[in-house]
Amino acid sequence: MSFYNIYCRVYQFALKLGNYFMGYHMPDYIEGPGCVRQLPELLQKAGIRSVLLVTGPNITKRGLNRGLMDALRDAGIAYTVYNDIGANPTSDMVEAGVSLYHEKDSEGIIAFGGGRSTARHTAYDHNLHLAPSTIAAISDLGR
Repeated sequence: MSFYNIYCRVYQFALKLGNYFMGYHMPDYIEGPGCVRQLPELLQKAGIRSVLLVTGPNITKRGLNRGLMDALRDAGIAYTVYNDIGANPTSDMVEAGVSLYHEKDSEGIIAFGGGRSTARHTAYDHNLHLAPSTIAAISDLGR
């Protein structure tokens, strides 16, 4: 093992140890067929009763988020769909999402497919809860 490899291992260990002391919360991660049906349970554990579902217009048009919406409804979690977004979200789109979030008294955001960027910016810029769908990038889970 080279000096560089040893250095990397020590560095990784120090970061992992540092995360423990800084209160980093490892996110819950679900995957596989039918995992969308498990998301409402995670939301309920977090005390979230109302969410803003941010997605692309084509996802909604094709019904690809229907399973998630059914699971949320069956679990008694209110949701509002925000799909008035384009491929490259503008600050106006993000602000419209924030307004809708507050207007509907949402307690969290679910990013589904094409809505990931808008949802991430909405949540990060305004310190809101973000629960990305399994389609979202893993980098979103660190929030």
